[in-house]
Amino acid sequence: MTRTPNPPPWASRLAPDEACAFLFPGTGAAGAPDLRALAATGPVAARVVGDVLDAVAEALPAP
Repeated sequence: MTRTPNPPPWASRLAPDEACAFLFPGTGAAGAPDLRALAATGPVAARVVGDVLDAVAEALPAP
């Protein structure tokens, strides 16, 4: 018997055209200098880095 997993609760808040990324701390050597270097590789990379940083800032609790 195969059981279908229930989607996580946050999945209902995503629109069909939205993307979701999972970030795992401690995987790799990512850091601010790495993000600056990645953003400097071109306009598309700069936009993606900006989008990720904006999404992280939106998800953080208000100070």
